Amino acid sequence: MRPAFPLTLAVAAIGTLVPTAASAAALYDNGPFRTGTTSRSGLTAPPGTWLSEAIESGTRGQAAHPGLGRLADDFTVPAGQIWTVQSVDTYAFRPFADPGTSPFTDATLRIWDGVPGQPGSLVVGGYGGPAVLHESVSTATYRIDSTTPVAPQTVSTSAMIFRNRLKVAGDGLHLGPGDYWVDYTTTAAGNPAVETYSPLVTMPGQVTAPGANARRYSASGWTWSAIVDSQAGVPHALPFVVQGYADAPQVSLLAPGDGATHDPRPTFSGAAGSRAVDAGSVTVKVYAGPSASGTPTTFTAPRQGSAWTVRPDDELAPGVHTVTAEQTDDAGRIAVTPPRSFTVIGPAAPPTPPAPPSPPAPPLPPSPPILPLPPGPPAPPSPSAPPSPSGPTERRATAKVSFGKARTLKPSKRSRRLTVSFTARPGALRGTARLTAKLRGAKRGAKARTATLLSSSFRSRDRGTTTVRKTLSRSVFNRLPKGRTLKASLVIKLDGQTFKRTVRIRVPK
Repeated sequence: MRPAFPLTLAVAAIGTLVPTAASAAALYDNGPFRTGTTSRSGLTAPPGTWLSEAIESGTRGQAAHPGLGRLADDFTVPAGQIWTVQSVDTYAFRPFADPGTSPFTDATLRIWDGVPGQPGSLVVGGYGGPAVLHESVSTATYRIDSTTPVAPQTVSTSAMIFRNRLKVAGDGLHLGPGDYWVDYTTTAAGNPAVETYSPLVTMPGQVTAPGANARRYSASGWTWSAIVDSQAGVPHALPFVVQGYADAPQVSLLAPGDGATHDPRPTFSGAAGSRAVDAGSVTVKVYAGPSASGTPTTFTAPRQGSAWTVRPDDELAPGVHTVTAEQTDDAGRIAVTPPRSFTVIGPAAPPTPPAPPSPPAPPLPPSPPILPLPPGPPAPPSPSAPPSPSGPTERRATAKVSFGKARTLKPSKRSRRLTVSFTARPGALRGTARLTAKLRGAKRGAKARTATLLSSSFRSRDRGTTTVRKTLSRSVFNRLPKGRTLKASLVIKLDGQTFKRTVRIRVPK
């Protein structure tokens, strides 16, 4: 196994890619093929391009057409890591093809656990068909023969190298620590007699790369063998880049929200990593007090797909509590949510039972007859009482919500956190915030449906702004239109009143 090279961009600006929502990045680079803009004999590459000059022995490349065979080289997943491989970048050229348009139309990709062709080695991922060749872009690099000892008059521009991104199906291939091999073919349109080739790892001043051990499968002989230079007698390496990510599980805590609850047995719920290497349960830790310190009370929440929920059997004591959620993976990495505090204020007081009915009063004795009185002088008229002033009617202050000037929200690309801030008056009122938007379906061709991006309770503040945050689940984040602005509806309910506003979410690429 040869050492990995620094992960540098090997594609010109016209082919630069932005990592996907799943945090895809270059996990491994097997080596360079560019040698500079000037050949060893002093020839200069055309403006805006590079050269990949073959070594002195004259080996230009290896045939990568499926009719002739397959090419393979290896990489290693380090100890203590789990990689999710989403694609593999391979490199190829076809002599005399148009340098401005990729000639490649098809490819196949296999990933081996073990050396291809050796007993005990297994193909852990095999992919073919039109969907495998995700894209093919120019690297602005010409592969040329060695210009020494006999130098040509001009630089040959007949072999533009293209970078072919070969896609892994589904959400990726999960690989634990160990040695693996990339095995691929490339097909080009046009004359089938003109073969396709892969350049070799080329390092100025060196006949071959350190630890080179690439292999080739012969379609005619049905055998695997090492790629060895026919003139120098040294092994060669193939340039390729493994794309994907190697993070801990993605776990989040959605409930209970910040604030108070009458339920001494609150329901804890959230989202969790759903990869094959992620644990099938989430550990919930509840601490007594406003911080995640001391000895917690622990609950285990089984994972159902990418969601989890648990409700404790025993009641929590009244007061402030702090909760976190954790999830591990097969590599032993632990993902922990930020601590969240809430207050248990005990069960609501039961209603006062009605008073028992009073026993009936005993009957009164009959009253004596009333005799009429003789008429007397008329009574003077009594002065009329002044009208009593009506007291002030108590009226509750009307709740107000101000959204401020910001109308555009922007979730973080790495944490997928979405933050909504606003001013609510008066303070100490409980309310809810809900943000919805129409998103495309998870499957191709599915109709757009309204999805809830954020739903949380809050308590208004007398001073400052009220902030509601939500970490979007991976499935919802992946449905957002990357690099575009999404219109969303924000509804805030406070003290029986509803406030609505249309906001825009600027989704990162």
